[in-house]
Amino acid sequence: EALAAGLPLITSQRGGLPELTEADLTVEPGSISQLAETMRALHDDSVRRQAVGERALARARERFSEEAFAPRLEALYSEALEARKLAMRSPISSPASS
Repeated sequence: EALAAGLPLITSQRGGLPELTEADLTVEPGSISQLAETMRALHDDSVRRQAVGERALARARERFSEEAFAPRLEALYSEALEARKLAMRSPISSPASS
């Protein structure tokens, strides 16, 4: 939501969120001082904050807009349907027949 609002995204360096933001906006998990320092740096530099926000919005549009997301979702459904078709063709062995 922050990206879609054109806001800078500060995340910890774990999980999937770091790939959504800029490297210098990731902090060590649990490092309150690093988080505060990163927040303060953005707060104090409105030009940088605006530029980071604009890049965040561009990333959101590039990755999550309907135009970007719909083809990926369609491919996922197609893959799932194909897997289901293959599974329906394969005989299922029961534990009793093993």
